[in-house]
Amino acid sequence: MRLFSELSEVERDTLGSDITGSGFCAAVVDESSRRPVQALGPDAVEALERAELVEGEHERDPVIQTLVLAGVLEWRFRGSWVTGLTAMNGLGLARRGPTAADGLEWAAFEHARRCGTADPRATANRLYFSNRIPVTPRWRSRWHSPLAVASSLDIAGATPFPGFVRGDPRGTNPWLAWTRQIPAGSASGWGGKLYVSPLPDDLPAAFAAVRGVLGSSGAHAVKVGGSAAALLRPDKCVLYFTRLDDLHHCADRLAAELAGMQGQGVPFTARIMESRLLSWGADPPEKGTRVGHVTDSSWRVWVCNRLATAMHAAAECPDDALVWSYACVRLEGLGVDVARWAPTGLDL
Repeated sequence: MRLFSELSEVERDTLGSDITGSGFCAAVVDESSRRPVQALGPDAVEALERAELVEGEHERDPVIQTLVLAGVLEWRFRGSWVTGLTAMNGLGLARRGPTAADGLEWAAFEHARRCGTADPRATANRLYFSNRIPVTPRWRSRWHSPLAVASSLDIAGATPFPGFVRGDPRGTNPWLAWTRQIPAGSASGWGGKLYVSPLPDDLPAAFAAVRGVLGSSGAHAVKVGGSAAALLRPDKCVLYFTRLDDLHHCADRLAAELAGMQGQGVPFTARIMESRLLSWGADPPEKGTRVGHVTDSSWRVWVCNRLATAMHAAAECPDDALVWSYACVRLEGLGVDVARWAPTGLDL
């Protein structure tokens, strides 16, 4: 283990962009290559300094568990040293199989496993891009341009949302987006998204409901896909909030307006409606950092990056259910409530 102050800029870059300002203070170094392979925060360093890794002791320390499961530490169990997936029994961690509520996430996981998990970046992308509807000639003809999208959603006017300003007036962005200024003193430092995910044919009706509540919703921005490909994504319409209460109240109003409508569903977000027509996510804890794959620009990217890392570590295991359980335990150690796919302790 080496302190960050002892690492060169090149060595820090191997751990990801912007990592220096993200609360990390040390790094685990591979003995053979002498390269840093795992960044550690203050809690992890403190746990390592106080722990004597003796069988039967410290196995309940969540920081130690996280480091053992991540392959940073080895644990002596029944006379053998174990780490990663093989350490689950030694740490007394129960298996967690997929549930009916995990349908979208399990489908994404299985698809990524079938495609191979040797490249964590590709795995993270497959997880993130899951549950998209193919772009067929029918949809390409209907939504052939941003103007065609705006016309189909009845938002072709100059100011479809009073008080909001078009984010990209020239239409060069693949999204149609509008923002408004956040009133002074109303921002909390928290950021969250409310996803509206109807099936394509129901999009006009769903977006009309969004228009009806947006002005008094507390949302400071809204975006909707500006092309066929964007509207066939599950996360085709997103509202942005700086207060959880505002997101909650807006979701309640939309749920009443959209009752009975089926949803496409956004994987790795916390459901609000059983159909997954509405769901939500919070900004990642270290937005803008990168842990080996792509920048953590959103909650879903943050989760998919870390799920892909766990899947890569267990790539040789043939048991999908065991790998799923292992990955879920690792995510729980990082603050994800995998029963809801939401930050632990945060609920509407």
